[in-house]
Amino acid sequence: MDFLRIDSDSHTPVYIQIQDGIKHAIESGVLKPGQQLPAVREFARSLKVNPNTATKALNNLVMQGVITSRQGLGCFVAEGQVNSGTSCEAERFSLAQQQEDYTPTYIRIRNDFLSKILDGSLPPGSCLPSLREIAQEYNVNLNTVTKALDALKYKGCVRSTRGVGYRVNESGRNEGLTNDSETEKSTEGESTEESTLGPG
Repeated sequence: MDFLRIDSDSHTPVYIQIQDGIKHAIESGVLKPGQQLPAVREFARSLKVNPNTATKALNNLVMQGVITSRQGLGCFVAEGQVNSGTSCEAERFSLAQQQEDYTPTYIRIRNDFLSKILDGSLPPGSCLPSLREIAQEYNVNLNTVTKALDALKYKGCVRSTRGVGYRVNESGRNEGLTNDSETEKSTEGESTEESTLGPG
């Protein structure tokens, strides 16, 4: 996949690097309107990233109208999308994404797992992925992952057991989850303060 390169040392999330790489390939004419993109598994294998990361990038591009998804066929470059970044919808999405990127990485990781706990993807008692797996998926160091999971532990959402890892709490699963999410949405300053102070 010559038109895409992932910089493992970059602070830019991997899924955004994939999105930007595809957009650049379209704008430069490497990818033509109507051209089919590689399958998610091929993306993941070629770029050595988690399939979920590749899926997130492609889904975002579909939402922006840069590519289209055809059931059973895959993803294709949208017709007439060479300058897709100029559309109002793409601009709004890009702005929202930029605002998300100003959120500290450990908070984004924490919030992702909060969402999974709330929607039942991670039921009570279930094990979270290992620190290394999470670090690889988000392209961050282990300390950032530990900080995110410790923040969940601090809120009573998960517990850690030596030799086992982190598990979703049986009791108190719903305690503080809604309020915590609302706190994150309240003001940008509060997020910055939490990033600075963090749990002990």
